Amino acid sequence: MINIKYAQINELKLYLSQTDYHNDKREDDQQKGVTPTYQTPMEVLMERDNARININALEQEIATLEQELEELQVYEDTLINP
Repeated sequence: MINIKYAQINELKLYLSQTDYHNDKREDDQQKGVTPTYQTPMEVLMERDNARININALEQEIATLEQELEELQVYEDTLINP
């Protein structure tokens, strides 16, 4: 289950890296001191926001699952070696 969540995070991060060029275009104009002429499509902005939200949620779920696994291991160890 944890591996599936890591795979989902990797897919979301790949999407973010593949759409970074939208931000790069605007930043290039800003660094040149000109008004940005490129407008990132709203759909891309929303999908990038959703990707970040999902990454954060998945990372939290992984942390919870890893904590539960650790607690289970401690419990099993106390049963085996009282």
